[in-house]
Amino acid sequence: MVEEVTAARLHERLSNGEDFQVVDVREAEAFREGHVPGAINIPFPEFPRRVAEVDWSEDVVLICPVGRSSRQAARLLESYEEVGPDARIANVEDGYEAWEYELETGAPRDGPDGAGDPSDGTGDGRSEETDAGDRSDGEDRP
Repeated sequence: MVEEVTAARLHERLSNGEDFQVVDVREAEAFREGHVPGAINIPFPEFPRRVAEVDWSEDVVLICPVGRSSRQAARLLESYEEVGPDARIANVEDGYEAWEYELETGAPRDGPDGAGDPSDGTGDGRSEETDAGDRSDGEDRP
């Protein structure tokens, strides 16, 4: 079953240096404008066909604008056969609407290696930090 976590709990886990994956399911443009530090980007409409590209950890947290699309993606990931039965899959309830912490900006880290493509104009895969006030509150997609 998909676990629901708060933005505060996600921030706490990041601050503690815990080892887990964060997946942002918003569109690439919204991701570039601001995302949870260390997140990779797999836009929700692409998630079903791209789920096999990622080497999934045993602990994954998904996030979107308000928690609906990421919950659906989390359910899909939970059913993916390459994710072990003991995997911890979580959704950030209220998504970016509840995120009040620093964000990174820059190229989507959306490949299996988590790096943006420097040849496509999105940068070199590295990100800069920005203020939470600069974040995107993009639309949630069903």
